[in-house]
Amino acid sequence: MGINVKNLAKNYTTHIETRLLNARTILEREGLDSMVIHSGKLKYMFQDDMTYPFKANPLFLEWVPITNNPNCWIVINKKDKPKLVFFQPVDFWHAVPDDPTDYWVDEFDFVKLANIKDANNFLPNNKSKSVYLGEYEEDAKQLGFEKINESKVLDYLHYHRAYKSDYQLNCLRE
Repeated sequence: MGINVKNLAKNYTTHIETRLLNARTILEREGLDSMVIHSGKLKYMFQDDMTYPFKANPLFLEWVPITNNPNCWIVINKKDKPKLVFFQPVDFWHAVPDDPTDYWVDEFDFVKLANIKDANNFLPNNKSKSVYLGEYEEDAKQLGFEKINESKVLDYLHYHRAYKSDYQLNCLRE
């Protein structure tokens, strides 16, 4: 039996509204303008050109069901629709992910990232008032982030992750 997309779609907007309220509350509380959630990137095996299977950042997965595409970003600020920076390289040798067209895409401003080196063009300009949430702290520093995985931000978000929305409960049931 396949996934019941109608059940997921029915509750997704409320799920995102709640996540947005939580994100904006902690941004306000901590005096930040934005948060950037990185999906993660591929990890290469030692002395090899092969990668381990990709596992997306759980904070990223809480917003979008993109489980198989590294180098994506969600940018959240205090007023705009969340932005999804979707990595879609121009690649002759490898399969490139299609544009998402599922029930959830309308909740985001969607931009394509063709080259990883251009990611900073889609991220907030004022990195001193933004927080990076993700595994790759050295990459975050190179991009100019000063606030990386701030414990007050993570603690607040993790606390609220314990409470599952109807959308998440439907996902778990599926």
